[in-house]
Amino acid sequence: MANQNMKRTRKQKIILITIILFVIIAACFVINVCKKNIISSMASTQMIDEYTNNKGAILTAGVIYEGRKYAIAFNKDGRFFDDKSYIYEIGSITKTFTISLLCKAINDGKISLEDTIKKHMPLDTDRHFPTIRQLATHTAGYGNYPLNLYAKQIILLLTGKDNPFLGYSHSELIRDMAKKKLSDKKYKWNYSNFGISALGYILGEAYENGYKTAMEDFIRRTLGLEYTTFDSKSGDFEDYWEWDKDDAYLAAGGLKSNISDMLRYAEIQMNNKLPYLRLSKIPYNAISINGNYSSGLAWLIDRENGIVWHNGGTSSFNSFIGFDDKIAVIILSNIPEGYAQLGPKIFENLILFQKP
Repeated sequence: MANQNMKRTRKQKIILITIILFVIIAACFVINVCKKNIISSMASTQMIDEYTNNKGAILTAGVIYEGRKYAIAFNKDGRFFDDKSYIYEIGSITKTFTISLLCKAINDGKISLEDTIKKHMPLDTDRHFPTIRQLATHTAGYGNYPLNLYAKQIILLLTGKDNPFLGYSHSELIRDMAKKKLSDKKYKWNYSNFGISALGYILGEAYENGYKTAMEDFIRRTLGLEYTTFDSKSGDFEDYWEWDKDDAYLAAGGLKSNISDMLRYAEIQMNNKLPYLRLSKIPYNAISINGNYSSGLAWLIDRENGIVWHNGGTSSFNSFIGFDDKIAVIILSNIPEGYAQLGPKIFENLILFQKP
């Protein structure tokens, strides 16, 4: 009888978690429909259908809860179904992969957090340069430098290229880094694609085979992920960003993945099977976001709720990953705006759900 009760309780939890995911995602579709000025008197299911048909939306949500993995998706008809492993661009969540490889490099004795980047880059100048830790925590003083990249972005957009970072090579990155004048002082947190791109170059040098090859090897051999890739020519959608092999910004936003790999990735981050990854989730610097956030190595840390998270976005995709030691939430969408906010909302509901 006790065993039957346990099975019944587990089944009830699975059903309730699925309902939570379904209701929140459905509500988000409705909210976005209203934002797009669709007639507010329409039934909610009609509004979902109208929005997804207009946008061709396929959104996948994944959850790890009590050691079990769940995934559901919405297709163009606004219906949910069991996981199909659609491949999405994950944008800046790529930074957490780059940082994970950095943690491995530190563990392998190839890099120290307190090394100056000049130790690992051909920067023949006496100017001050930041440390690896400063790059990884967005406190190096770079922001989204360099300014000349903006001119290149305009040209790319005029020629029909969606990826504003296409063609910005590692040699250009080194050139622009050598030009930048920084002071030997403590800089405030300032989110920096440029800084993480520099880390990518450094990691490629540390493993002596270039960033892209080093990361692909790490993804397959160490993380055991099958579908996470830089390949822009394969997948389920037509509007992936194009990349060149030597693009510096691959390290900041070039990966694609699916829900099964992302759930596996979250699980690895949670269970400490790779102990060196703990280094990335130490709160190094306070961030002025509601007063409750710190920066790990790339990861953002909600100190109040104990949640480690990151989001990502490209011109056609939006994503979120968040976890604590018991719960993980993944959102992957082929709509460029809005859906990453679903992740924290689902997290909030699951935290409330587990309270007695």
